Amino acid sequence: MKTLSPDVSNGAACDLQDTIVELSCNVDDMSPEAVGFAITELLRLGAPDAYYTQIGMKKNRPGLILTCLCRDNQRDQMVQAIFRHTTTLGIRETLCRRYVLKRREEIRETPYGPVRVKISKGYGAERMKAEYDDLSRIAREENLTLDEARELIK
Repeated sequence: MKTLSPDVSNGAACDLQDTIVELSCNVDDMSPEAVGFAITELLRLGAPDAYYTQIGMKKNRPGLILTCLCRDNQRDQMVQAIFRHTTTLGIRETLCRRYVLKRREEIRETPYGPVRVKISKGYGAERMKAEYDDLSRIAREENLTLDEARELIK
């Protein structure tokens, strides 16, 4: 559910709110490769974000919390994928209100080829960021560091 809400800085109706489902589970008996694969699969299935956080578990065992953010209509698919690709026995669900900057992407022509630029705006903030994949391509082709490539396209 996306709704317009007033911009807290100037009262303009340009900022977005939505609701997102947070699914999380504790895991202490998976290999790092399997955890990475599970996260990759959740993202491949369309989860807006998936990640893990290292934690200490009972009996002083190292473990992790796997977190998957998804939309309400993705919930069942993500729950199935988490159970399929992890060793967890249970998943917690939290509904979260999320404040979201409006986003758009532009393609800018540079002497080094096209570069995608992500632009986000709202709640009194505005950001621009070149796409990592395009910057890394320029850095490799021109034998530069990532920071040097970023400076070249400004």
